[in-house]
Amino acid sequence: MRNRAFGVELEFHTGGRGRDFVVNLLGREIGLPITTGYTTQNIWRLGYDGSELELRTPILRGKKGFKELKDVMNCLSANDCYVTDSDGMHVHHDAPEFVNNIDNCIKLVASWYNNRNLIYNFVDPSRTYDEEEDEEYG
Repeated sequence: MRNRAFGVELEFHTGGRGRDFVVNLLGREIGLPITTGYTTQNIWRLGYDGSELELRTPILRGKKGFKELKDVMNCLSANDCYVTDSDGMHVHHDAPEFVNNIDNCIKLVASWYNNRNLIYNFVDPSRTYDEEEDEEYG
């Protein structure tokens, strides 16, 4: 589990400086291989999102992956990139223990359901539904 694969999508703003600024910044500051186009290569990709930009990681693993992600986030922050209430990040997890295992899937959904009020503290309200809707499904 310590070397579990994961990928992250970071939504953020540059204060109008745009994609080229971010590509040059991350290349210069931390030597990050990055593209702004579609690729099947496992490299960082920068594109547009509903906010301003979205940076998609390649497949990352374990402590090394977390360090790489931290370096990128620190670099962006140190150069006045920022998030708003409508931005943020989400994580894709490698989860082979759920493939073809309905019992684990049921436990995962139950865990989310039982902790949803805690989870909602980290999520923009526009991305959640209200409690009245929840009672329909409870």
